[in-house]
Amino acid sequence: MEQIRYTFIIPAPDFETALPAVNRLKALELKADRTVVGDTEIIVTVGRSPSTQRNVAAAQARGDVLVFLDSDSQPADDFLSVLAASEPFDVLGGPAMLLQPAPFLQRLFHEVLAHPYIVGPTAARYRPLGKLRETNESELILCNLAITRSCFEKVGPFNVNLYPNEENDWLDRAAGLYKAPKRHAAHPLQPVPATPLRILYQPALHIRRPQRGTWREFCTTMMRYGTGRTRQFLSSGKWNPAKQGLLIGLLLFSISLIARPLITLAALLAIGAAATGAIMVTREPYQDTTPEEKAHPPIASWKVALTGLTVPFFYAAGQFMGFLPTFQPAMKNRKPADVKLFNENGSPIVVGVSSEKHDVAAAQ
Repeated sequence: MEQIRYTFIIPAPDFETALPAVNRLKALELKADRTVVGDTEIIVTVGRSPSTQRNVAAAQARGDVLVFLDSDSQPADDFLSVLAASEPFDVLGGPAMLLQPAPFLQRLFHEVLAHPYIVGPTAARYRPLGKLRETNESELILCNLAITRSCFEKVGPFNVNLYPNEENDWLDRAAGLYKAPKRHAAHPLQPVPATPLRILYQPALHIRRPQRGTWREFCTTMMRYGTGRTRQFLSSGKWNPAKQGLLIGLLLFSISLIARPLITLAALLAIGAAATGAIMVTREPYQDTTPEEKAHPPIASWKVALTGLTVPFFYAAGQFMGFLPTFQPAMKNRKPADVKLFNENGSPIVVGVSSEKHDVAAAQ
């Protein structure tokens, strides 16, 4: 049986031969230097619950490294070689850059999400920042994430109830898996903990994908992220004031708006004006070397700033909704039995069949 180095796991609602991620990976496999990259496999996991789909595919994967992509993720030309050159790692991720050519709203939304002043460290998910380094969940994104199979088995599967924050929860669990125990004077000879997992950010490991294309999609996404963060807190029981600060601010603003509406609105305008100026001054235009992006006129800084000001409000509103017991993410069929697996050619992979029989099952 051939030794598989990388298994690419791609969740999709239905199998299509024209899935951008699959087509792109096929092209890269044809050009790959097998002496450097090794053999690869592609699993398209079909269902209506991305977390469940990824878990089922991971359990069936043959590769030493599981590479999670979205169906619209298009890896760069050097993706496989950068992946191989970045070893050793337990977890490795890189930015999801904007697929070009892109319409104005996609470019605007992407630049907002890639602005460090607006979203903080999360900007590294959308633009290459810095160099290869150790990192945490704030800089990594699941549509471009590689995890060694041994690491995935140690940390455990994604929590299917936390979509779309399942990767944040998983990465938090991974980061805390081998934390050094606190030493106590009465017990000076505690056992040395295992080596912490190597969780790395590689700016050169990038993919391209479309961004949200309408205001409704963008605002809904911000709310979903906020909701996922609250549900993650409720699930883990770990309160992080910094990550819930926007919600606290929204609640205080709502109370003050009722008690002192004119003063609150005046303060809001002053704070908004100051924040707009700060965003404009600190803006680093999203740099892209593609001819399509260079052909576009630059986006005005005030448009980036005003759009950026909407992010904390919708994110905080989502955090509030996450506390409502009747609010559930739009997911269906979370049962593993509802998931179907296919290889890149559309042949089914029988779930539960041992790795040695994958090829035989796919051919039947």
